[in-house]
Amino acid sequence: MSLALNELAAEAAVNGWVTARADLQELRQVARSLGWHEVPARLGDEPVSELYPVPARKAHPRSLSVQYGLGAQPLHTDGAHLPLPPEIVALQAQTPNRTATRLWTAANTTARLSRAVPWSALRHGVFLMSSGRRRIHAVAASHGQIRYDPGCMKPCDQRARRLAAFFEEVLNDAHAHTWDSNREVLLIDNRITLHARAQVSPDDEDRVLRRVAFRFGRGE
Repeated sequence: MSLALNELAAEAAVNGWVTARADLQELRQVARSLGWHEVPARLGDEPVSELYPVPARKAHPRSLSVQYGLGAQPLHTDGAHLPLPPEIVALQAQTPNRTATRLWTAANTTARLSRAVPWSALRHGVFLMSSGRRRIHAVAASHGQIRYDPGCMKPCDQRARRLAAFFEEVLNDAHAHTWDSNREVLLIDNRITLHARAQVSPDDEDRVLRRVAFRFGRGE
């Protein structure tokens, strides 16, 4: 299984994401044996979090749900506010459901869509990024990794505004991953892939995804 997990991560690094039939707890054990480090979603949280639909009025104040509620969430990367965002995000549905997870990569866009990726905006557009008390200026792409989350990154110049508009435009054309099995793990390469929860289907208000994120062999 350890060789398989390395191979899955390598495939995700090329294609943006990959799926596998596995148990999330088993995957965590193998990841530890490879020296991967678990990254909680927020400081003080447990490594494994449960993602479920929350109306805006009940949402965590620093979550996307506080802005979007049960509606479609925007494309984003996990841990954009962290000095070292996770490289892999693993998601597993507790039960099959009809609310898709949208997935975007630059390769997916250039292959399927007419919209050109605004590379200059990705590399040079300036955002104000906030995480609690910490506020810094940052670009969305550097050192081979994209970080983008409109929940904590506000555009400061025209290139950044162009990039924010681009990600809004491509949301509905991004790949829709459907959750047909509770034995399927979706591995997302968080360095090159943005993801988003689609609008919650009427029967999916009890939908639960379990999430754990990793960095390759590095601590905080």
